[in-house]
Amino acid sequence: EAAFVSNFYMTPDMVRTLARRGMVGSHAASHRPLAQLTSADMERELVVSKRGLEDMTGLPITALSYPLGSARAVSRSVADAAARAGYVAAWTMECARNETLVDSLLFARINANDVPSLESIGPRSRYCSEGVFG
Repeated sequence: EAAFVSNFYMTPDMVRTLARRGMVGSHAASHRPLAQLTSADMERELVVSKRGLEDMTGLPITALSYPLGSARAVSRSVADAAARAGYVAAWTMECARNETLVDSLLFARINANDVPSLESIGPRSRYCSEGVFG
């Protein structure tokens, strides 16, 4: 197991180097769907991960990629908990354009490998238009 870890995971020094370049964000503590957890467990997932990275890097961690990132894993209450934990930007797995920056805790993302052209990507629909997050 030690060989696997040394070959496939970053060292704390590597994480610190990336953090100094503004390239480190949280992904919660145990990769569970946050919207399916109790409020207390959700808050713990967000805070434990953030604090661990901040302790390691000595820098504030303000970005988050939600584990799983689907509508079942992310909700308005999850985004609100992320704000209370100190995050200022967070990404879901919704494949859509971000037409505004109004809700920086519910950003969509685009996997460039899955998109033949910008025109093929629809506007924000699931999280904003359909009211999934109120």
